[in-house]
Formats: sequence, C-alpha cells, structure tokens
Amino acid sequence: MKRHTRMLGKKRQSGVAAIEFAIVFPVFFLVLYALIGYAFVFLIQSGLQSLASESARQAAAISTMPLKEVDISRDSLIDERIEATINASWLERFDVRQLDAADCGDALPASDGGRLVVCLGADYPLPILNLLGISIPGTPDPLKTHASVFLD
Repeated sequence: MKRHTRMLGKKRQSGVAAIEFAIVFPVFFLVLYALIGYAFVFLIQSGLQSLASESARQAAAISTMPLKEVDISRDSLIDERIEATINASWLERFDVRQLDAADCGDALPASDGGRLVVCLGADYPLPILNLLGISIPGTPDPLKTHASVFLD
C-alpha cells in the first residue's frame, strides 16, 4: 500500500517544474531586459554628453581663430568640425546627429553672442517592450544632450 501512495505522489508532481518555469521566466526576462536596457541608456547618454562637450571644445577652437578666406563661413566650419568629431566617435553606429535648437527642447540654455551651444541626439538601439501600458525601458526618443562653451 505504501508503494502505491508513493507512485501516486510522483504522478501528481509531474509537470510542476514546467508550470513554475512558465510563471517565473517572464518576470525574470523582464527584469533582465530592463537592466540591460537601462544600462544601454546610461552608456549612450554618458557617451553623448562626452561627445557634446568635445564637440563644443572643437567648435570653440574654430570660432576664436581668424578666417583667412572670405568665402568660408564660420558656421559651416563649425558644423564640419562637429560632424568630424561625431564620425570619429564610437557613438557613430547609434545614428548620432546634431539637433537644432527647436529639437533640443527645454534643456537648451538661452543662446547669446558669447555662448556656443552644441546639442546632440541619438536613437535608442534596442527595441522597447510595451507591456500593459508600461514601456521598458522608458526612454525619450531621441536621447539628447547639450554642452555649451562661453566665448571671449
């Protein structure tokens, strides 16, 4: 009789691991995806800020040097230098681009004659999961940052 009860108990337990896995795996995957997704956001945002600062320094070097040719516009030289800095960066593969003042948003400080402002944006490289109205990771599109340099 004891042997029969043991066998009946084992039959009841068959498939329990699969059900537990089916319940736990989506939660585990969601947490793992959120960790990886937010790590990418912080990595790209940090790289964008560094790139914007470097671009502003490069542009400030051009804006203070005298132009020898009359045909060359200072703004076009600054834009070319910023594009060259972006293309030399590791962030180039994330579609980094220079944003206009209107696209940069409220974070952009007021530009005046003594300040040079560089605003950069990049698209988020991973797909965003939408579950029950919650976006994971919830990122602005595009990720954007700015850097400014005061000119003398």
